[in-house]
Amino acid sequence: MTITAKRLRAAAYGRISTVVHGQDLANQIEPIKQVAESRGFDLVKVYADEGISGATERRKGLDEMLADAKRGTFKVLIVMELSRIARDVRHLLNTLHELQQVGVSLVSIREGIEFNDTPFAKGMVTMIGLLVTIERDLLRDRIRTALAVRKAAAATTGWKCGRPSKVNPDLIDAVKKLRASGSSIRQTAKSLNISKSTVLRICRVDQNPPQENQEKARVKTGIKSGTENR
Repeated sequence: MTITAKRLRAAAYGRISTVVHGQDLANQIEPIKQVAESRGFDLVKVYADEGISGATERRKGLDEMLADAKRGTFKVLIVMELSRIARDVRHLLNTLHELQQVGVSLVSIREGIEFNDTPFAKGMVTMIGLLVTIERDLLRDRIRTALAVRKAAAATTGWKCGRPSKVNPDLIDAVKKLRASGSSIRQTAKSLNISKSTVLRICRVDQNPPQENQEKARVKTGIKSGTENR
């Protein structure tokens, strides 16, 4: 009688922050399946989070994976890279500590390490987690710098940060005509497929032409100056 050795139960975890830019969970899960097969693991479950940033600590797939780990569903967790679990050192180490407490080892394919209860593995995870945090902070700085440069050039290029305005001369003219014909704010907004706030904003501008606004400003300035001279 041949006794077949029991295969170690393993699980996979994958995460993508967006479905664009070529990100596909299959690009993570397929290599994980290959590693599990080559090492003789029995891949019992796949956990995944789609459209969620690694900076978000509470995720449905991650939370379910940790809950099953505590139940003893698997003994090895395989990921494509450590940043799939977390993008800062504290969250990464806390997650790994939870896995270690219930006797689950972590295998990261891209980093080529297996996290278990050895000082070397702990040191490697700390270093990699720190590099992940630095990379994220550098990306934030690059985005902020790019936005600052574009805002500074807006005066000459006409570029504006944010959603483009729907208000244009044709729309203003259409609002004026509808309002002059007796159309209410709500009816005007519905007819032109715009918000009531846009209609109100156009009406306010129409009621307060530039010359009138300048005259009001001069009156206010004169009143303020007269008050200060008392």
